[in-house]
Amino acid sequence: MYTTVAQVKIHAHNDYAKPLPLFDALQQHSFSIEVDIFLVKGQLLVAHTLKETTKKKTLSSLYINPIIGLFKKYNGSILLIVLIKLPL
Repeated sequence: MYTTVAQVKIHAHNDYAKPLPLFDALQQHSFSIEVDIFLVKGQLLVAHTLKETTKKKTLSSLYINPIIGLFKKYNGSILLIVLIKLPL
């Protein structure tokens, strides 16, 4: 007998409030991960609003560097899809 299980697609947003946002989202089997990014003094900072930005929460430290680590761990082969949405 086979059991059919529906796939639930989880969208992660505001995970950067957690210490390891990328890995927390991946651990929850998120289908997509949304990150709000602001350019502040030449740095890409991650926060939900511009007022919440801090120098410590950069796109590189929270997402890019961990993604590079995944590339190294899996011999340069992971699937990464980036969608850029601009405010209207």
